[in-house]
Amino acid sequence: KRRTLNPFPRSSVLFLFKGCRLTRQPLGKHDMVKQKKISISIFSIVFIGMFLITQLTACYKEDNTDDINQIQEIELTKENFFDYYIPNTESTFIRTYKEVLGRFCYEYKVDYSIKCKYTNAISNDVKISFKVDTESYYDYENNETKFRYVNKTMYLTDAGNGNVSYTYDSFFDDGGYVLTKGNLSKVIGTIKIPKNSY
Repeated sequence: KRRTLNPFPRSSVLFLFKGCRLTRQPLGKHDMVKQKKISISIFSIVFIGMFLITQLTACYKEDNTDDINQIQEIELTKENFFDYYIPNTESTFIRTYKEVLGRFCYEYKVDYSIKCKYTNAISNDVKISFKVDTESYYDYENNETKFRYVNKTMYLTDAGNGNVSYTYDSFFDDGGYVLTKGNLSKVIGTIKIPKNSY
């Protein structure tokens, strides 16, 4: 025969069915004391639980505040960019050839790369433009040949890495422009870095 377990003490409350009437047997003194102890225990558990939740929430907020206070966001400029990033330029010789006027030209593939000095820093929408070459053009208004810089743009990842290549042609065997502070044309973006990294 299937039994249904009663979650409450058998002696606490008894319901007796007599015909259609429902009667309740009064609680004894021992049962009332026992029920009071159960109520106090439940209240204590609930109170302790609420206290622990409050403490954990307070600790979480305090940790977040500490993290925010320990991180500084810096706007990048041409002046401070290389305080936080390391440039690298590698030139690979490709060939020598003669141009229309019979002069020898040197062709190089120049690879530019950037990496952040700090592994725990975050780069936000960082973009740089820098000079990689010069080119000549004819100014018809003034009837003269002029020179202008050729710029390349590099986008950095959140980790502060970026790379771009350029094919450099010159009458001189110099291997192309080197990425330096003096060749930066424009810098956009910010870097978030912990204060204790300085």
